[in-house]
Amino acid sequence: MNLDDFEGEIDSPVILTRGKSYYRGKSVLSLEMIGPNQYKAKVAGNRLYEVTATLDDDREVEYISCTCPYDWGEYCKHEVAFLYALRHQLDSKPLELVVRPTDVDLSSLLKGRSKKELLSFLLSYARKSPELASALVVAFPSPDEEVNRKNQSIQSRQAYDDGMESLSDEVNLKHLGIQFSHACDNGIERMPNEDDMYGWDEYEYEDEEEDWQFSSIFKKKVEELLDMARSAIHKGNIRHGGAIASIVVHELCSFDYDSEYLNSEIEEVIQQVEALFDDVTLKTDDASWLFGQFFPEVRDYDDGPQEELLRLCFQVAETESVQEVLRNYLVDLASDETQLEGHVNYTILTSLEFQHALLVKQERVNDAKAFALDHLAYEDMRLIAFESALEAKDYASSEKLAKEKEASAYGARISIDWSILLFTVYQESGNKAQVRSLAREFLLHDNLAYYPILKKSYEPREWEAVVDGLLDDLQTRDGAKHASLNRQNPYPEVLKGEGRHGRLLAYIQKQPSLVQSYQEVLMPYYKDEVFALYRTVILGNGETVANRNEYQALAFRLEELVSLGGEAVAKECVQALAPRYMKRPAMKDEFRKVGLL
Repeated sequence: MNLDDFEGEIDSPVILTRGKSYYRGKSVLSLEMIGPNQYKAKVAGNRLYEVTATLDDDREVEYISCTCPYDWGEYCKHEVAFLYALRHQLDSKPLELVVRPTDVDLSSLLKGRSKKELLSFLLSYARKSPELASALVVAFPSPDEEVNRKNQSIQSRQAYDDGMESLSDEVNLKHLGIQFSHACDNGIERMPNEDDMYGWDEYEYEDEEEDWQFSSIFKKKVEELLDMARSAIHKGNIRHGGAIASIVVHELCSFDYDSEYLNSEIEEVIQQVEALFDDVTLKTDDASWLFGQFFPEVRDYDDGPQEELLRLCFQVAETESVQEVLRNYLVDLASDETQLEGHVNYTILTSLEFQHALLVKQERVNDAKAFALDHLAYEDMRLIAFESALEAKDYASSEKLAKEKEASAYGARISIDWSILLFTVYQESGNKAQVRSLAREFLLHDNLAYYPILKKSYEPREWEAVVDGLLDDLQTRDGAKHASLNRQNPYPEVLKGEGRHGRLLAYIQKQPSLVQSYQEVLMPYYKDEVFALYRTVILGNGETVANRNEYQALAFRLEELVSLGGEAVAKECVQALAPRYMKRPAMKDEFRKVGLL
C-alpha cells in the first residue's frame, strides 16, 4: 500500500469516510517522526489512541498499527486519519495540522493566550467532554438566578423541624445540595456504542436514538453522598442521613432524559437508598418524616423508577395514617389508568401489588387473601394468591388456582410456568401419583431434570417394572421429534443413567456424531465399535472441512481417538484423507501438529 494512493487499499467505504472525517475534524492531535521513515501520531476517538507506521523510501507503507480495539477489518478509521495527515504533512501542503510536542510547559503556553481564546477553547472542548463540563461546574459554581432558585428548592426539601443537631448541619446540607445540583447538571454522558468501540461509522445510523449514562465523576459523587448518609444513619442520626438521601433522590428524579439505560441507573441508586434503612429500627416519627421526604417524588415521577420510589415509601410507611396516604395514592394511581383487553397495564398492576403488600404489612391476612382473589384477572395477582394458599398448605385452593390460570385476562410481567407450580403443589401435598404423572410428562418433553425425581418416586422393584416402557416412549418421541441431537436429549441420557449400554450403542450408531459425548460410557464394553464410530465421523467430516478452524476440530477428533487407544485407526483415517490434505497445506499442518504426519 502506497501513501500516495492508499484509498484503493481500504476495503470498507465506511472506514475510509470516517477516517477522512476524523482527519478533517483535526482528530490527529500530534504527528512526529520517531526514526528514519518511522512516524507516530495521537488520534482522538472514543479515547486517545496511538498510531505508528513505517514507510520505505518509495512511501510504501510497510507497517501500520493502532492501539484501538477495532478488529473487524485490516484498517481502522484512526489509521486512515493518520495516513491522510501524514501524506499532507510530507507533501508540505498548506492544510493545517495540529502538532503537539511531547514536552510542554503548560503554564507558559497558557499565559500567552488571551482570556477570549481560553474561554472559547474551554467551551468548545466541554461540549465534547461531559467530564470536563462536570468538573467545571463543580469547581466554579454559577451565581445565576436559575441556580439560586433550584438551590432554594433543595433547601426547602431538606428543612425539618426537630431533627437538626446544630446550625452547622443545616449549612452542610445546604452546601451538599448546591454541589450535587451542579454535579447533576452535567452528570450524564452519551453511552459509547459499537461505532465508538470498533471504528464503525456512527453517521451510518443517524436514525438510531442516542442513549445516556451517568459519567464516572458523577457516579463517584453519588457514592460519596450515600456513604455520608450511611454513616449518619449508623450513628443514629436518621434525619440527617435521610436528608442527604433525599437530596440524591430528588435530583435524580429531576433528570429529563428519555433513556432506558439512565432509568435503570436511577433505579439502582434508589435501591441503594432503600438499603440504607434495611437494618435500621425506625422510630415512628422518624419513619413518618422520611416518608414525607420521599413521597413527593412518587407523585412527580411517573416513569420507570416510580415503582422503586413506591418501594422506598412503602419501606418507611410505618404508621396507619401514612399507610392510608399511600393506599389512597395507589387507588388513585390505578383509577387514572385504562386497561386494554389482553394487555397488562403495569401501572395498575404495580398499584394492586402494593395495595396487597400494605394489607400484609398491617397483618390483615384475610383481607390480603380476599384482595388477591378479587383481582385474579391479573396473572401476577393469581400467582400471589397461589403462593399465599400454598404457604397456608391449602393445597386444594392452590391446585385450583394453578389449573385455572387461563382465566386470567392479562398476562404476567414475566412468563409463569403453571405446570411447574402445579407439580410443586403435588410434591408438597404428597400426591405421588400426580408427581409421577407430571414428572414423566416433563421428561418426555425434554426436561431431563425430572428423570431423577421420577425415579426416586418409585421403589427399586417398581422402577424396574416401568423403566422399559418409559425408555420405549422416550425412543419413540425422540425419533419423531429430533432432527439433530445433542447431549441433553433425554433418551440417550436415561439409557446412560440406567446402564443400558447395548441399547445406547445402537442409538449412537444411528447418530455417530454423539460418540464423543458417550465414548467414556461405551469404551469399557464396546471399544472396537467406538473406534469404528470415530472413523465414520472423522472421514465424514474430512470430506467437508474447508478452513483452518475446521481442520483443527478434525485434528482434535483424531487426537482424541489416539488418546483412547485407537492410534492405528487414526492413522488409517489420515491415510484415507491423503487426497484432500495433500491439496490443503493448512489441513496437513494441523495433522502434523497432533503427530499423525
